[in-house]
Amino acid sequence: MLYSQVLSVPGKKVEELFENLYAKNVIENEILYKFILDLKVKGYVLGVLSTQFHLSKNVLIPKKYYRDFDALEISCDDGLKKPDKKCFMSILEKLKVKPEDSVFIDDKQENLGMKSLIFKNNEQFFEEIKKLISH
Repeated sequence: MLYSQVLSVPGKKVEELFENLYAKNVIENEILYKFILDLKVKGYVLGVLSTQFHLSKNVLIPKKYYRDFDALEISCDDGLKKPDKKCFMSILEKLKVKPEDSVFIDDKQENLGMKSLIFKNNEQFFEEIKKLISH
């Protein structure tokens, strides 16, 4: 059953409520974002692979991502979700990158032949990514 029917609220209002809830609880990691964009300046190809649903997408995948990253694979746009191999292959194809030439950063270990890094915090990430990309 749809949330709007359960709550007896118009669908557009439910979407607005969800987006406001997400927006109030999301804090952008500006230091990390700047670091990632600096990698692009250095010539690295950057992509976003994210499992989202349409009510979270506008907040968690802001419009600037479409400008700042080379490709995005967002599950609610095409139905592909991690850990489905097709999802990973889709972003790699969009980026024109082989799995062995990529680094997958996430909070879970799902790499399908890619180097991977589990993100815990900025300090740990900066240390580990520098090691991975220096080789």
